[in-house]
Amino acid sequence: MFHETRFPTAISRAAHGGPERRTDVVVLGSGAEERNARWADSRRSWNAGYGIKSLDDLHAVIAFFEERRGRLIGFRWRDPMDFKSCPPEATPTALDQLIGTGDGATAIFQLTKTYGAAFNPWVRAIRKPVAGTVLIGVAGVTQTPATDYAIDHTREKAVFSVFKRSGEMPLFRIEKNPKLAAKQGAYSVINTNGTILKRGHELNQVLKVFDKALKLVDK
Repeated sequence: MFHETRFPTAISRAAHGGPERRTDVVVLGSGAEERNARWADSRRSWNAGYGIKSLDDLHAVIAFFEERRGRLIGFRWRDPMDFKSCPPEATPTALDQLIGTGDGATAIFQLTKTYGAAFNPWVRAIRKPVAGTVLIGVAGVTQTPATDYAIDHTREKAVFSVFKRSGEMPLFRIEKNPKLAAKQGAYSVINTNGTILKRGHELNQVLKVFDKALKLVDK
């Protein structure tokens, strides 16, 4: 479960913490060391107690904690050092992060942020972007949301919509629903009326529905 609400920013701004990784270091009899990474990705951990400066702050934290039922329900946390696609003091642009290379067929791209460059860059998947904050660029040109692309903010699906440039409704939706992967197939193409035109397990096969020539039918 997840609540689309943010922990009080005035308190989190003074919190202590950041990314953590679990690495085992074994010292051999020879004095040499062997290292093993227990986690594939880093985890963020914060102590908000440093941001509590008054009884009112403490009351706000307690209320927030109780409404989330303790650790039961997730929520948003703004990391003051890592909440943009660029350095904290810079202005985000659509060209900050490379998320994929178009091939004319792929329509679903995972939002990511890359850390480092020269030695062993780590790519972090951005799974819950704040609505209205994402900038997308293609070939160096910033795209227009709800005209050139759409982002689905649900946890279960990744959706890319094909729009008419002159309209507001998508002509087609290409959806990926992992819950259907073992059944009819995770991928589907849906038209404006909600009709599933094609469903399957492989995206390239599902997209073949667009290979058929569109014809104008007079009634």
